[in-house]
Amino acid sequence: MKKFLAVLAAAALTVGATMGLASCGKTDDLVVYTESGFAPFEYVDGGKIVGVDVDIMQKVADKLGKKLKFEDVKFDTIVDAVKDGKLTNVGAAGLSITDARKEKVDFSVPYYTAELYVIYKAANETTYVSATTDGKQGVYWDAFAGKKVGVQNGTTADLFLSDEIELDEGVLNGQNATKTGYDTYATALEDMKVGNIDVMIMDEIP
Repeated sequence: MKKFLAVLAAAALTVGATMGLASCGKTDDLVVYTESGFAPFEYVDGGKIVGVDVDIMQKVADKLGKKLKFEDVKFDTIVDAVKDGKLTNVGAAGLSITDARKEKVDFSVPYYTAELYVIYKAANETTYVSATTDGKQGVYWDAFAGKKVGVQNGTTADLFLSDEIELDEGVLNGQNATKTGYDTYATALEDMKVGNIDVMIMDEIP
């Protein structure tokens, strides 16, 4: 049976980017873990990490009377870094809320709703296709049979694709689809441009 990519990812798509949040203690710094390759939420400009998440966390730090400090880390380490860190450590990196993540950390109120996008090269141009179920566009998992698919490590795209390939009931189980994980979307995109992967799955960038 064909299954929409967007249906499987519904929990991640409808709640959007959030902050993994631990209770704040009595220290001077509010340490925020992020991965700075996801503009406009977080990116490097003039040697500084800037973006939507930075602006939001600055407001939080101001309200708490703390100094804001960012740690630029790999995306797939952020949730565990918050879980295992000090009480004043948080994560802000366009994180989607999932049940698995909620078992480890608390989340703020969602402040953005994202969709997953499939990105591929066509006619020498990069093409973006929304994995929505609005009747206009959509992507079925079996479209990735025999394809080399790139994802960012630790993202919802990574988790859902892994299930479809590895689980016995997965649509792509035994279908010669392969997954390649990357630390950043930019690295995956460059690999796709030179033909090392056929397609990418990633969160929508506003």
